[in-house]
Amino acid sequence: MSEAMFSALADKAREYVSSLHKTANEYRQASGNVGTKDLDAWVDSSTDPEIVKVREQLAKAAAVIKEKTTELRDKAKAALQPEGIDSDELSKKFKADKTEAKVFLNGAINALKGLGAPDEVIDELAQFLEQLPNVSGSTAAGLTSSGKSPEELAAVRTWARENGHEVSDKGRVPKEILEAWDKRHEAVSESEAA
Repeated sequence: MSEAMFSALADKAREYVSSLHKTANEYRQASGNVGTKDLDAWVDSSTDPEIVKVREQLAKAAAVIKEKTTELRDKAKAALQPEGIDSDELSKKFKADKTEAKVFLNGAINALKGLGAPDEVIDELAQFLEQLPNVSGSTAAGLTSSGKSPEELAAVRTWARENGHEVSDKGRVPKEILEAWDKRHEAVSESEAA
């Protein structure tokens, strides 16, 4: 086959593909089956005053939602994180330690392969690498930021309500209520010991 024939075939292929794209676009428009990207592009580029107004309102609402979501997450983190623990610092340390472990294990595996070590040894190190732990944002040992278990906090809330205190069903229990609970608990323990 000559170069002219290859060129003619390529041109014909381009023509078919172009025609097919054109037909597909016509079909989408005629059937109302317009892709989400097309719809979003039209909305984003529209100069219709009503659409511009709604687009601006949506952008403001999205910013507020993002801000409020961040605030709620910060409050949840404060409510669930044990007092005196800097989880951000621990997270950074964990990530650095995990990276160091990965580098070490990968280096050891490669070195052992190069030295012709038995497959069992290399496989064991590869398993260690696969089994490196991950951490989530949860608190340690199932304790809340107050140092009390969720069950104990439920008992604190019940006691607080029975004794005229206002307390929410979720979130951080006010410090004065926790202190009152602890004093009550200490007094009960002392009377039981006497």
